[in-house]
Amino acid sequence: MQYKTDFFMGIFLSMSFSSLGPLFQYLIFSQTRGYPRWNLKQIILFQGVVLLWLGIKDLLFGEIRGYVESMVKGGNFDRLLLKPYPPLGVILTSGFYYHAFGTIIAGAVIIAVSLQQLGLVLSWWQPLLFVGFFACGILLHMTITILYCIMIIRLTHMGRLGEIIDKLLQFSQYPLDILSPVLRMALMVFLPIAIWIYFPTEILLDRLEVNAFMGVAVALALFFASLFLWKRSLKRYTSAGG
Repeated sequence: MQYKTDFFMGIFLSMSFSSLGPLFQYLIFSQTRGYPRWNLKQIILFQGVVLLWLGIKDLLFGEIRGYVESMVKGGNFDRLLLKPYPPLGVILTSGFYYHAFGTIIAGAVIIAVSLQQLGLVLSWWQPLLFVGFFACGILLHMTITILYCIMIIRLTHMGRLGEIIDKLLQFSQYPLDILSPVLRMALMVFLPIAIWIYFPTEILLDRLEVNAFMGVAVALALFFASLFLWKRSLKRYTSAGG
């Protein structure tokens, strides 16, 4: 009973805190001139996609950083290298965080209500493209996670570098139309974090730009490059435990 209570309370609190994001955006939007190309209902839809993405990301990878840091500092990473299965596969499947279910539910509900309020009728290809961009977004996040793990096994102690990375990636939680053209293009193509939230929302609104597919290509290229760097880093790894 204690475990069930903890689970359901965790889901409830996660949904409650997740709902603060759309409320915060509503306050900003209502007290300012808003965002270019976006009305209030579209911003709420955007926030629903934000919550859905954050929930999926945390559900799959929420515990990876702490897991890898503890293994490297304690010397347990060496044992992982001796096992017959790929260590990167073990790492990427060890980040499950069940409390993120609440955020996923909140995001899905907001998206459904927003689509109804906007009167949008989706074509058959829009949900498929939405899922495809989310899948590519997961690969991009895996790329960043792999690079973070590479830095951990090379530096051992990360300090606040992880927080700096998180702050930079928070640009994806706002419509890129508010940024300068140069920074907007950089986040769409060269480091395409727009693939997480901005592009999927544009798909639902039926106004996706062509450069979105350039971002997908770059995300795939970065993923394979991170796998290459991971293999090279393992060859230079020396134990930090003890």
